[in-house]
This record gives sequence, structure tokens and C-alpha cells, in this order.
Amino acid sequence: MFRNVGFADPHQLQADDIPWATAPAEGQPGQRAASFAQDSPLAECAVLSHSEHSWWQSLGNTFRWDATVLLAPTVVESGGCATATLDRDPQNRSVVARLLRLGAVAYTGGSRELPAQSQPLRMEFWNGVLAGETLGEAHMRAQNAGMMAMREQNEDEGGAYRYCTQVQMLFGDPAMAIRLPSPPRVAPARAEVNGDRMTLHAPGEWTVVRGHVPVDWKEWAGKDLFRVRGPGAYSMNTWSGRGRDEETALVPATFTTRRAIRKIELLDKVEAPLGWSGKWYSQANPDGTWTHRLVTRMVDFDQEKGEILRTVDRLQFRLTFE
Repeated sequence: MFRNVGFADPHQLQADDIPWATAPAEGQPGQRAASFAQDSPLAECAVLSHSEHSWWQSLGNTFRWDATVLLAPTVVESGGCATATLDRDPQNRSVVARLLRLGAVAYTGGSRELPAQSQPLRMEFWNGVLAGETLGEAHMRAQNAGMMAMREQNEDEGGAYRYCTQVQMLFGDPAMAIRLPSPPRVAPARAEVNGDRMTLHAPGEWTVVRGHVPVDWKEWAGKDLFRVRGPGAYSMNTWSGRGRDEETALVPATFTTRRAIRKIELLDKVEAPLGWSGKWYSQANPDGTWTHRLVTRMVDFDQEKGEILRTVDRLQFRLTFE
């Protein structure tokens, strides 16, 4: 995602990035410092995306509420549990407050524990940021991804996607946008409207990446797991019951029309599981226009083998107006 708009290869947190506060000695395990060191590449990055078991006092082993390392102006995003919680600590300790005090300009994460179903919100937030949107627009885009996940899953009030959408928080100036190093190398997914036709174009390229297998996925220890990524796409995640997450890559379409839409039809015939569920959502705008959203499957992928089984480059829809 980030390399596509000119960012350098990401630096993955290593144990050596966290210095010892108390070195191991005489059979004692030792204790790591409150954060990575001042000379770590993580202190100089423009964006920091984090996934680790966490709570409101720390982003896992990466950054604690009492850290002292100064940060570059960075946008921080985490899928860790309860990192954005502000109402559970009687001493008001908060890793988010510390990050912002030490140089971070924005933070997004969950105010309560986050399950795998937070993934579409996380990915769509970055899709927005990397498309040049403001932080507020990217946050709204993530909220809409959560809403569409609820509709796709027919969730009730106790649904996991609904929960993740409700607890997702943004700290920072919603009008701020980060400077992107370059235009996209690969074209993101996009929707185009021409009369009563809407055409959804897939990302210009799909990329297979080797996924990280957390140490607590004991049933999947030592096994490979792959992900498929494309600019403008995101994934719905659930726990598979096989000791790992199950990902479904989706391509969203968001488009605006002057008139309300009564019916949307997919004109292309595609082989399942590719295609569209038939669900969509419309919202009236203050200027009299209407914004419409739907999600599709345009890639079929085997996570265990890392193989793209089939793709579709575009999907065409007929719009029937009121």
C-alpha cells in the first residue's frame, strides 16, 4: 500500500529496536525500555501502522505510556486492543496521549478490545490517506467500510463489525492530509458513472504477500499464510476456526448521482465467488445529490497456497433512477 505512492520499504519492528532498561543477568529475564530507541528508524517515520496485543498503557512492546523518545510528525494507526481507551485508568495513563505529546500528529485505533473484524476499517483508513484524503475523510471512509460490512453480514446490534465501527477513534486534526511522496504507481480501484451505467475497475495490479503468523496462533505455527492486496481494496476478516484468520478481499464502489437510485443490476456474468451480493446503500447529501456504496469480489485467492485463482478487471452495473 505505502510503496505504491513512493514510501520507502517499511521497517518491521525487531527485538533489537527496543533497548534493555535492565539487562538480563544471573538467570533474570531483564526488562525492555518503554519504547524503541531514539536512533530507531521508527522514530523518523511518517506513518506507523501497528498490530500487536496491546492495552491503553502500551502498543504491545512498541511504545508505552511513559516513553520519552521524540517522534517525527507521524500518523499512528493500531489494531491492538483498547489502545484508545481513556476511561479505565484511575491515573489517566494513556499511550495515545503520550504519542501525541512526543510528536505524533494523529492517532486512530479502538477504544475497546478489537477482534479480527477491525481489518476493513484499518485498511480503508489507509486507502483514504494514501488517496490524498484528509484524516477526517479517511476516518469517514473507514466508518463506511464498517457499515457496508454490517450490511453484507446482516449483522444485528451485537455484530462484530458493528462493534468495531462503534469503537474506532480518531485523534488529530480531521482537516489535515499528509504529503504523499509520489502519485500511485499502480492505479487504485475506481468507480465511474456514465448515464445509467456504473463501471467498477479493479486495482491495476494484485500483489501476493506473505502474512505474519502471530505466536499465539498455535495451530498454524510453522505454516505459511498469504494475503492478497491491491490499492483501493480491503479485506473482511473473521476467525476461521482453523487456527487463523480467514480473509475475503473486497473492492468497494462509492459514487455520486444527481438523482436517487431505485435499482442497481450487475450486467456482467461472473463465476462465483466473484461478483456482487446485490446489497447497496444510498445516502442523501445536503446539496441534493446522492452517494451510493456497494462492495464486490473481484479476486479469488487461496491464502494457504498464495495463489490467485481468478480475477475480473471490471464490473458493469445498470442504474435505474427514481
